[in-house]
Amino acid sequence: MSNDLELFRVTVTQTWSAEAEALVMAPDKESARIWAKREVDFDVLDAEDDGKEVSSLRPEPMDTVMGLTKKKAADVWLILPIAGRPLRGRTVELEEFLAELCPERLESLRIAAIERDNGQLPLLEAACRVQP
Repeated sequence: MSNDLELFRVTVTQTWSAEAEALVMAPDKESARIWAKREVDFDVLDAEDDGKEVSSLRPEPMDTVMGLTKKKAADVWLILPIAGRPLRGRTVELEEFLAELCPERLESLRIAAIERDNGQLPLLEAACRVQP
């Protein structure tokens, strides 16, 4: 992967809508509204795609990649740019996603993860906690 690429966590939301009319014999408007809402049952075939929207987008630390396993990767879409087409991306499997990271970068991420998770406080943080 080129060093000028950054990792982002993007949440995409797709909404679907369906509409149906009901004739309701009810004592008042509120009852008619409640009964119709409760009784009208939509089938997925009745729905129309309202499109996709990005609901959140934030930079993600690159060491997140080190925590990916096949099981965790199954919960997210892994997307890389298409070579020669910088404005287009494609979905890939975990192995291909990891293969795009240069070995030196993977090793530095692995070492950073070990150091981060070794349970020791950084020296400055420990010094600040000791002083009154």
